[in-house]
Amino acid sequence: MKKLFLIALAVLAMPLVCVADEAAPAAPKEPAAQQKRGDFTIFKFDANNDGVVTKDELPADAKRLADVFDRIDADKDGKVTKAEEDTFKAEMQKRIEARKATAKEPAAQQKRGNFTIFRFDANKDGVVTKDELPADAKRLANLFDRIDADKDGKVTKAEEDTFKAEVQKRNEAK
Repeated sequence: MKKLFLIALAVLAMPLVCVADEAAPAAPKEPAAQQKRGDFTIFKFDANNDGVVTKDELPADAKRLADVFDRIDADKDGKVTKAEEDTFKAEMQKRIEARKATAKEPAAQQKRGNFTIFRFDANKDGVVTKDELPADAKRLANLFDRIDADKDGKVTKAEEDTFKAEVQKRNEAK
């Protein structure tokens, strides 16, 4: 779950930074090594410089940015204030720190193959169906399809074990 959260965070953050850089006015860029992950601010889109960002100020084709806007807009009034953004960033930082603190091994030392799709077995019946997966996890749904060997819409422990063994075999052959 830790890896999934960090991957999802990275997937969400990287396109936003790219979109923000494209839409932001030209400014001197820092070398990549000096930039920090938390440097993104939605206030790059505050077109009228009133200290509040509305969805109207976001680029029309930036759906992911609009999704992040909705997550930052705590009071759901259609406006993001600096306080809301700061609170959102602090909550995200707390989550990251909590995940780091509970990690059994440093990320660089974690072994591949620790992931199990059974983390999503909501009803704990020993079988995972696509309905139990998060709705917005397209990559997870693709992985589910690869693991579901008999294509019956259910993943059993045996199918997952077989899939992991095949992946392990491919990795060892490299």
